[in-house]
Amino acid sequence: RQIALQDKMEMDGAAKEIKEKTPPPEGMEGFDSQEAVLALIGDSWEEVAKKGYESAKAAGEEEGDGHSEQQAASKSAAATTKKSSSWFSFGRKSGAGLHVAGGAEGADKGENGKAKTNAQGDKQFDILQTFTEMVRLNAAMTSANMQYVNIMLDEFGNLVRDTVRLGELQEQTDILAMRIAKDVKGVVRTSEFKVCMLASMRSLIPKRWDSQHEKAWLWLWDSIDTQLKLALPLPVKYEVPVARWIQEENDTKTLGDIGLRVWFRMFEKEPRVENVFKQSNERLKWIAVQAFIYSAQIYANPTEMNSQMQALGLKHIMFRVDPRYFAAFVQCIDEEIRSMGVDENICNGVNWSLTVI
Repeated sequence: RQIALQDKMEMDGAAKEIKEKTPPPEGMEGFDSQEAVLALIGDSWEEVAKKGYESAKAAGEEEGDGHSEQQAASKSAAATTKKSSSWFSFGRKSGAGLHVAGGAEGADKGENGKAKTNAQGDKQFDILQTFTEMVRLNAAMTSANMQYVNIMLDEFGNLVRDTVRLGELQEQTDILAMRIAKDVKGVVRTSEFKVCMLASMRSLIPKRWDSQHEKAWLWLWDSIDTQLKLALPLPVKYEVPVARWIQEENDTKTLGDIGLRVWFRMFEKEPRVENVFKQSNERLKWIAVQAFIYSAQIYANPTEMNSQMQALGLKHIMFRVDPRYFAAFVQCIDEEIRSMGVDENICNGVNWSLTVI
Protein backbone atom coordinates (compact mmCIF):
# COMPACT_ATOMS: atom_id res chain seq x y z
CA ARG A 1 0.00 0.00 0.00
CA GLN A 2 2.84 2.38 0.88
CA ILE A 3 4.61 1.61 -2.40
CA ALA A 4 1.40 2.23 -4.34
CA LEU A 5 0.84 5.50 -2.50
CA GLN A 6 4.42 6.59 -3.17
CA ASP A 7 4.05 5.74 -6.87
CA LYS A 8 0.85 7.75 -7.03
CA MET A 9 2.47 10.76 -5.37
CA GLU A 10 5.39 10.58 -7.80
CA MET A 11 2.99 10.37 -10.76
CA ASP A 12 0.93 13.29 -9.46
CA GLY A 13 4.11 15.31 -8.94
CA ALA A 14 5.30 14.52 -12.47
CA ALA A 15 1.89 15.42 -13.92
CA LYS A 16 1.89 18.66 -11.96
CA GLU A 17 5.39 19.51 -13.17
CA ILE A 18 4.39 18.84 -16.78
CA LYS A 19 1.23 20.89 -16.36
CA GLU A 20 3.12 23.85 -14.89
CA LYS A 21 5.49 23.83 -17.86
CA THR A 22 2.77 23.95 -20.51
CA PRO A 23 3.69 26.98 -22.62
CA PRO A 24 1.12 29.73 -23.11
CA PRO A 25 -0.88 29.78 -26.37
CA GLU A 26 0.68 31.60 -29.30
CA GLY A 27 0.39 35.36 -29.09
CA MET A 28 -0.29 35.36 -25.34
CA GLU A 29 2.68 37.43 -24.21
CA GLY A 30 2.65 38.29 -20.53
CA PHE A 31 1.45 34.84 -19.42
CA ASP A 32 3.88 32.29 -17.98
CA SER A 33 1.85 29.26 -19.06
CA GLN A 34 -1.47 28.11 -20.45
CA GLU A 35 -2.56 27.36 -16.87
CA ALA A 36 -2.06 31.04 -16.03
CA VAL A 37 -4.42 31.98 -18.86
CA LEU A 38 -7.03 29.47 -17.66
CA ALA A 39 -6.65 30.65 -14.06
CA LEU A 40 -7.34 34.26 -15.05
CA ILE A 41 -10.39 33.21 -17.08
CA GLY A 42 -11.66 31.06 -14.21
CA ASP A 43 -11.21 33.78 -11.58
CA SER A 44 -12.91 36.48 -13.65
CA TRP A 45 -15.78 34.15 -14.58
CA GLU A 46 -16.32 33.25 -10.92
CA GLU A 47 -16.58 36.95 -10.08
CA VAL A 48 -19.15 37.49 -12.82
CA ALA A 49 -21.11 34.40 -11.78
CA LYS A 50 -21.04 35.54 -8.14
CA LYS A 51 -22.50 38.90 -9.14
CA GLY A 52 -25.30 37.12 -10.93
CA TYR A 53 -25.97 34.93 -7.89
CA GLU A 54 -26.02 37.92 -5.51
CA SER A 55 -28.28 39.87 -7.86
CA ALA A 56 -30.74 36.95 -8.11
CA LYS A 57 -30.70 36.52 -4.32
CA ALA A 58 -31.32 40.23 -3.74
CA ALA A 59 -34.15 40.20 -6.27
CA GLY A 60 -35.72 37.23 -4.47
CA GLU A 61 -35.51 38.99 -1.10
CA GLU A 62 -36.93 42.20 -2.59
CA GLU A 63 -39.78 40.26 -4.11
CA GLY A 64 -40.49 38.62 -0.75
CA ASP A 65 -40.47 42.01 1.04
CA GLY A 66 -42.73 43.43 -1.65
CA HIS A 67 -45.27 40.65 -1.14
CA SER A 68 -45.22 41.20 2.64
CA GLU A 69 -45.75 44.96 2.27
CA GLN A 70 -48.51 44.40 -0.24
CA GLN A 71 -50.29 41.95 2.05
CA ALA A 72 -49.98 44.37 4.97
CA ALA A 73 -51.38 47.23 2.88
CA SER A 74 -54.29 45.08 1.77
CA LYS A 75 -55.13 44.07 5.35
CA SER A 76 -54.93 47.68 6.55
CA ALA A 77 -57.12 48.93 3.74
CA ALA A 78 -59.63 46.16 4.36
CA ALA A 79 -59.86 47.11 8.06
CA THR A 80 -60.41 50.83 7.44
CA THR A 81 -63.04 50.23 4.75
CA LYS A 82 -64.86 47.40 6.45
CA LYS A 83 -68.28 48.97 5.92
CA SER A 84 -67.77 49.46 2.17
CA SER A 85 -65.30 46.80 1.11
CA SER A 86 -66.39 46.29 -2.50
CA TRP A 87 -63.03 47.63 -3.78
CA PHE A 88 -61.21 44.78 -2.07
CA SER A 89 -63.21 42.22 -4.00
CA PHE A 90 -62.65 43.77 -7.40
CA GLY A 91 -59.50 45.81 -6.91
CA ARG A 92 -60.65 48.78 -9.01
CA LYS A 93 -63.15 50.86 -6.99
CA SER A 94 -61.00 52.99 -4.68
CA GLY A 95 -57.72 54.86 -4.57
CA ALA A 96 -56.27 52.39 -2.05
CA GLY A 97 -57.02 49.45 -4.31
CA LEU A 98 -55.52 51.14 -7.34
CA HIS A 99 -52.36 52.03 -5.40
CA VAL A 100 -51.73 48.40 -4.44
CA ALA A 101 -52.36 47.14 -7.97
CA GLY A 102 -50.06 49.81 -9.41
CA GLY A 103 -47.32 48.79 -6.98
CA ALA A 104 -47.49 45.19 -8.12
CA GLU A 105 -47.30 46.27 -11.76
CA GLY A 106 -44.26 48.43 -11.01
CA ALA A 107 -42.54 45.51 -9.32
CA ASP A 108 -43.12 43.34 -12.39
CA LYS A 109 -41.60 45.97 -14.65
CA GLY A 110 -38.63 46.33 -12.35
CA GLU A 111 -37.88 42.62 -12.62
CA ASN A 112 -37.58 42.95 -16.39
CA GLY A 113 -34.96 45.67 -16.14
CA LYS A 114 -37.41 48.45 -17.12
CA ALA A 115 -38.50 51.57 -15.32
CA LYS A 116 -40.15 51.26 -11.92
CA THR A 117 -41.57 53.88 -9.59
CA ASN A 118 -40.54 54.52 -6.01
CA ALA A 119 -42.67 55.80 -3.12
CA GLN A 120 -42.20 59.46 -4.20
CA GLY A 121 -43.37 58.73 -7.72
CA ASP A 122 -39.92 59.12 -9.29
CA LYS A 123 -38.91 56.70 -12.02
CA GLN A 124 -35.99 54.40 -11.23
CA PHE A 125 -34.03 52.05 -13.48
CA ASP A 126 -32.52 48.73 -12.53
CA ILE A 127 -28.80 48.37 -13.23
CA LEU A 128 -28.18 45.07 -14.99
CA GLN A 129 -25.93 42.88 -12.86
CA THR A 130 -25.93 39.46 -14.53
CA PHE A 131 -24.01 38.19 -17.53
CA THR A 132 -27.18 36.90 -19.19
CA GLU A 133 -28.97 40.25 -18.87
CA MET A 134 -25.97 42.18 -20.15
CA VAL A 135 -25.45 39.89 -23.15
CA ARG A 136 -29.13 40.10 -24.11
CA LEU A 137 -29.06 43.90 -23.83
CA ASN A 138 -25.96 44.12 -26.01
CA ALA A 139 -27.46 41.64 -28.48
CA ALA A 140 -30.59 43.77 -28.78
CA MET A 141 -28.51 46.91 -29.31
CA THR A 142 -26.42 45.26 -32.05
CA SER A 143 -29.40 43.49 -33.70
CA ALA A 144 -27.81 40.09 -33.16
CA ASN A 145 -29.72 36.87 -33.82
CA MET A 146 -31.41 36.36 -30.43
CA GLN A 147 -32.13 32.67 -31.00
CA TYR A 148 -28.41 32.06 -31.51
CA VAL A 149 -27.45 34.27 -28.54
CA ASN A 150 -29.87 32.51 -26.18
CA ILE A 151 -28.56 29.05 -27.15
CA MET A 152 -25.00 30.25 -26.57
CA LEU A 153 -26.03 31.60 -23.15
CA ASP A 154 -27.50 28.20 -22.22
CA GLU A 155 -24.14 26.48 -22.65
CA PHE A 156 -21.58 29.24 -22.17
CA GLY A 157 -21.06 28.71 -18.44
CA ASN A 158 -20.42 25.00 -19.06
CA LEU A 159 -18.01 25.86 -21.87
CA VAL A 160 -16.00 28.16 -19.62
CA ARG A 161 -15.94 25.75 -16.67
CA ASP A 162 -15.02 22.72 -18.79
CA THR A 163 -12.21 24.61 -20.51
CA VAL A 164 -10.80 25.91 -17.22
CA ARG A 165 -11.20 22.64 -15.29
CA LEU A 166 -10.52 20.03 -17.96
CA GLY A 167 -9.06 21.85 -20.92
CA GLU A 168 -11.88 20.35 -23.04
CA LEU A 169 -14.69 21.98 -24.96
CA GLN A 170 -15.35 19.86 -28.06
CA GLU A 171 -18.37 17.98 -26.65
CA GLN A 172 -19.99 21.26 -25.60
CA THR A 173 -19.41 22.90 -28.98
CA ASP A 174 -20.78 19.81 -30.74
CA ILE A 175 -24.08 19.96 -28.86
CA LEU A 176 -24.17 23.72 -29.47
CA ALA A 177 -23.76 23.10 -33.20
CA MET A 178 -26.64 20.61 -33.15
CA ARG A 179 -28.91 23.05 -31.32
CA ILE A 180 -27.99 25.99 -33.55
CA ALA A 181 -28.50 23.98 -36.74
CA LYS A 182 -31.94 22.82 -35.58
CA ASP A 183 -33.38 25.82 -33.71
CA VAL A 184 -31.86 29.00 -35.16
CA LYS A 185 -33.56 30.65 -38.12
CA GLY A 186 -31.70 32.94 -40.48
CA VAL A 187 -28.00 33.58 -40.90
CA VAL A 188 -25.71 32.61 -38.01
CA ARG A 189 -22.68 34.82 -37.47
CA THR A 190 -20.75 33.34 -34.57
CA SER A 191 -18.91 36.64 -34.04
CA GLU A 192 -22.16 38.25 -32.82
CA PHE A 193 -21.86 36.46 -29.49
CA LYS A 194 -18.18 37.41 -29.21
CA VAL A 195 -19.03 41.13 -29.40
CA CYS A 196 -21.82 40.82 -26.81
CA MET A 197 -19.75 38.62 -24.50
CA LEU A 198 -16.71 40.90 -24.40
CA ALA A 199 -18.79 44.06 -23.93
CA SER A 200 -20.67 42.39 -21.06
CA MET A 201 -17.52 41.16 -19.33
CA ARG A 202 -15.95 44.64 -19.51
CA SER A 203 -19.08 46.18 -17.99
CA LEU A 204 -19.46 43.63 -15.19
CA ILE A 205 -15.87 43.67 -13.91
CA PRO A 206 -14.53 47.10 -14.99
CA LYS A 207 -12.07 47.47 -12.09
CA ARG A 208 -10.11 44.33 -12.89
CA TRP A 209 -10.51 44.24 -16.66
CA ASP A 210 -7.23 44.99 -18.45
CA SER A 211 -5.31 44.01 -21.58
CA GLN A 212 -4.47 40.59 -20.09
CA HIS A 213 -8.16 39.82 -19.53
CA GLU A 214 -8.90 40.99 -23.08
CA LYS A 215 -6.24 38.64 -24.47
CA ALA A 216 -7.34 35.67 -22.36
CA TRP A 217 -11.03 35.95 -23.20
CA LEU A 218 -10.30 36.54 -26.88
CA TRP A 219 -8.20 33.37 -26.87
CA LEU A 220 -11.01 31.45 -25.17
CA TRP A 221 -13.55 32.69 -27.70
CA ASP A 222 -11.27 31.88 -30.65
CA SER A 223 -10.91 28.33 -29.28
CA ILE A 224 -14.69 27.96 -28.94
CA ASP A 225 -15.32 29.56 -32.33
CA THR A 226 -12.87 27.26 -34.13
CA GLN A 227 -14.52 24.12 -32.75
CA LEU A 228 -18.01 25.49 -33.33
CA LYS A 229 -17.35 26.31 -36.98
CA LEU A 230 -15.96 22.81 -37.55
CA ALA A 231 -19.10 21.24 -36.06
CA LEU A 232 -21.81 23.51 -37.53
CA PRO A 233 -21.99 21.85 -41.01
CA LEU A 234 -22.21 18.31 -39.59
CA PRO A 235 -25.84 18.12 -38.32
CA VAL A 236 -27.21 19.10 -41.74
CA LYS A 237 -24.89 16.59 -43.40
CA TYR A 238 -25.72 13.64 -41.14
CA GLU A 239 -29.30 14.03 -39.84
CA VAL A 240 -31.26 12.67 -42.82
CA PRO A 241 -29.07 9.63 -43.72
CA VAL A 242 -28.74 8.56 -40.06
CA ALA A 243 -32.49 8.88 -39.43
CA ARG A 244 -33.35 6.99 -42.63
CA TRP A 245 -30.97 4.11 -41.85
CA ILE A 246 -32.12 3.71 -38.23
CA GLN A 247 -35.83 4.46 -38.55
CA GLU A 248 -36.67 3.18 -42.06
CA GLU A 249 -34.06 0.73 -43.32
CA ASN A 250 -33.80 -1.29 -40.08
CA ASP A 251 -36.41 -2.53 -37.65
CA THR A 252 -35.94 -3.07 -33.92
CA LYS A 253 -35.05 -6.76 -34.34
CA THR A 254 -32.34 -6.03 -36.91
CA LEU A 255 -30.86 -3.26 -34.76
CA GLY A 256 -30.92 -5.64 -31.77
CA ASP A 257 -29.02 -8.31 -33.71
CA ILE A 258 -26.43 -5.73 -34.77
CA GLY A 259 -26.22 -4.60 -31.16
CA LEU A 260 -25.57 -8.11 -29.85
CA ARG A 261 -22.69 -8.48 -32.30
CA VAL A 262 -21.39 -5.14 -31.01
CA TRP A 263 -21.38 -6.50 -27.45
CA PHE A 264 -19.60 -9.71 -28.47
CA ARG A 265 -17.01 -7.59 -30.29
CA MET A 266 -16.58 -5.51 -27.14
CA PHE A 267 -16.25 -8.57 -24.87
CA GLU A 268 -13.57 -9.95 -27.17
CA LYS A 269 -11.60 -6.71 -27.06
CA GLU A 270 -12.11 -6.07 -23.34
CA PRO A 271 -12.77 -9.37 -21.49
CA ARG A 272 -13.21 -7.50 -18.19
CA VAL A 273 -16.28 -5.76 -19.60
CA GLU A 274 -18.19 -9.06 -19.54
CA ASN A 275 -17.86 -9.13 -15.74
CA VAL A 276 -19.54 -5.72 -15.52
CA PHE A 277 -22.40 -6.29 -18.00
CA LYS A 278 -23.97 -9.52 -16.76
CA GLN A 279 -27.44 -8.87 -18.18
CA SER A 280 -29.26 -11.22 -20.53
CA ASN A 281 -28.76 -11.02 -24.27
CA GLU A 282 -32.16 -9.38 -24.65
CA ARG A 283 -31.18 -6.63 -22.22
CA LEU A 284 -27.90 -6.08 -24.05
CA LYS A 285 -29.81 -5.84 -27.33
CA TRP A 286 -32.17 -3.29 -25.78
CA ILE A 287 -29.25 -1.09 -24.64
CA ALA A 288 -27.75 -1.15 -28.13
CA VAL A 289 -31.10 -0.37 -29.79
CA GLN A 290 -31.54 2.61 -27.44
CA ALA A 291 -28.09 3.85 -28.43
CA PHE A 292 -29.04 3.70 -32.12
CA ILE A 293 -32.33 5.48 -31.46
CA TYR A 294 -30.60 8.20 -29.44
CA SER A 295 -28.04 8.71 -32.21
CA ALA A 296 -30.88 9.73 -34.56
CA GLN A 297 -33.01 11.60 -32.01
CA ILE A 298 -30.23 13.95 -30.96
CA TYR A 299 -30.16 15.34 -34.49
CA ALA A 300 -33.94 15.78 -34.53
CA ASN A 301 -34.28 17.37 -31.07
CA PRO A 302 -30.86 18.26 -29.65
CA THR A 303 -32.14 20.55 -26.87
CA GLU A 304 -34.44 17.94 -25.31
CA MET A 305 -31.94 15.13 -25.86
CA ASN A 306 -29.21 17.16 -24.20
CA SER A 307 -31.29 17.29 -21.00
CA GLN A 308 -32.19 13.59 -21.24
CA MET A 309 -28.57 12.56 -21.72
CA GLN A 310 -27.46 14.62 -18.71
CA ALA A 311 -30.06 12.83 -16.59
CA LEU A 312 -28.95 9.47 -17.98
CA GLY A 313 -25.35 10.39 -17.27
CA LEU A 314 -26.20 11.00 -13.61
CA LYS A 315 -27.72 7.51 -13.43
CA HIS A 316 -24.52 6.02 -14.81
CA ILE A 317 -22.53 7.96 -12.21
CA MET A 318 -24.82 6.56 -9.52
CA PHE A 319 -24.18 3.02 -10.77
CA ARG A 320 -20.45 3.77 -11.01
CA VAL A 321 -20.12 2.80 -14.65
CA ASP A 322 -16.53 3.33 -15.81
CA PRO A 323 -16.59 6.15 -18.43
CA ARG A 324 -13.99 4.40 -20.60
CA TYR A 325 -16.61 1.77 -21.51
CA PHE A 326 -18.59 4.42 -23.37
CA ALA A 327 -15.77 5.13 -25.81
CA ALA A 328 -15.15 1.41 -26.30
CA PHE A 329 -18.86 0.80 -26.96
CA VAL A 330 -19.05 3.59 -29.55
CA GLN A 331 -15.91 2.30 -31.25
CA CYS A 332 -17.34 -1.22 -31.47
CA ILE A 333 -20.59 0.10 -32.97
CA ASP A 334 -18.57 2.02 -35.56
CA GLU A 335 -16.49 -1.04 -36.45
CA GLU A 336 -19.54 -3.32 -36.67
CA ILE A 337 -21.63 -1.16 -38.99
CA ARG A 338 -18.61 -0.42 -41.19
CA SER A 339 -17.96 -4.17 -41.49
CA MET A 340 -21.53 -4.48 -42.82
CA GLY A 341 -20.74 -2.15 -45.72
CA VAL A 342 -22.99 0.64 -44.47
CA ASP A 343 -22.55 3.96 -46.30
CA GLU A 344 -19.65 5.98 -44.88
CA ASN A 345 -21.80 9.07 -44.38
CA ILE A 346 -24.14 7.06 -42.14
CA CYS A 347 -21.23 5.51 -40.24
CA ASN A 348 -19.67 8.92 -39.64
CA GLY A 349 -23.01 10.39 -38.57
CA VAL A 350 -23.80 7.60 -36.09
CA ASN A 351 -20.26 7.72 -34.71
CA TRP A 352 -20.35 11.53 -34.25
CA SER A 353 -23.71 11.69 -32.50
CA LEU A 354 -22.92 8.71 -30.24
CA THR A 355 -19.59 10.27 -29.33
CA VAL A 356 -21.43 13.45 -28.29
CA ILE A 357 -23.91 11.37 -26.27
